[in-house]
Amino acid sequence: MTLAPVFRSGELFELLEQKGLSGRFDEAVERMFQGVGCIHRDLVNVIDAEFIEELNAPPTLADDPKEAAQFLRKYFFLILFSAVFDHIGIEKKRLALYAELSYCIMGTIGAADNLFDSEGKRFLPLKEVKGSVYASILQLMCFERLSMRAGARSVEAGELKPGVWDEALKRLLSAMATIGKLEGDEEEGCDEILTPDAMVEGVHAIRGGMLFALATIAPAIIEGDDTVVKLGQVQGAFQKLGTAFQLVDDITDFEFDLKRKSHNIMVAEVFHNGTDVERAALKRLMDEPEAAGSEVEDVFAASARRALETARRLTVESLEELEQLGFWFPTELADIVIKGIVADHGTERMESLTAS
Repeated sequence: MTLAPVFRSGELFELLEQKGLSGRFDEAVERMFQGVGCIHRDLVNVIDAEFIEELNAPPTLADDPKEAAQFLRKYFFLILFSAVFDHIGIEKKRLALYAELSYCIMGTIGAADNLFDSEGKRFLPLKEVKGSVYASILQLMCFERLSMRAGARSVEAGELKPGVWDEALKRLLSAMATIGKLEGDEEEGCDEILTPDAMVEGVHAIRGGMLFALATIAPAIIEGDDTVVKLGQVQGAFQKLGTAFQLVDDITDFEFDLKRKSHNIMVAEVFHNGTDVERAALKRLMDEPEAAGSEVEDVFAASARRALETARRLTVESLEELEQLGFWFPTELADIVIKGIVADHGTERMESLTAS
């Protein structure tokens, strides 16, 4: 799971437009756009040009609304994080630094995700190479150096004290190691099917919740005491949102997780709370996971909707906690957020499960 799912539906953004809120993300969109561009341009300082694609100047978002809308969909959560940081009073120069770091975190997690899931998502303008594993490792190494350089620029400008950035990166890596340990523990499959509550609290709150909360680690070390108190509240809200995201991801990736025998909320719901028919179907699929078809929509729909309701509750709680800080994002859009974060292959499933 990465930090940058593309919103497949424009429904969320259409509703923000109707509520007159679509422009509230503009500054954060531009900030994230500049952050991604800065990291891409800095790539030439960490690896020879022969490994880098020729960089063409991207369109200016202010002059290209369509490009801006696509960028918002692609980096929605990173942009949301930046908008929240802005709202709680973090200085603009630090917001720019955290935007760069958020992109590096996203790319690092995404490249590692490639290795665990045998995928080939690209996050840097590196030339195509043979071998998806090699490509992912190369991205990981580049992002490590790029994140170090982002902080070094702030130290050189006198905006950070020496050593602070090293501590921030150390804390980040330790948190990533905690998240990654879950993946490592599942490499040979899981022997126990946890209860849904235990899975949410012991697995998804780390795999998804801690993943989203990574964005708050560096600010919590760098910012002043008053902001750090607010960041504690923000961290809790991000953790709940990330946990909800992971639950939705589980529903989308049910068949893939079955084959890997990894923790999955759908499996937990069916195994512990499902009907006899559901449990019999699950047993069959656990014995022959390659035979999985449309069971989630047909046989397991009730269990899937229970998992979705948990995701919805956590999303509402997350948005309510941000609302308590005065943040403007409407809590009533929680359902649209949940529907919008599925990958391409999960869109039809989500539409089926959420149809009234």
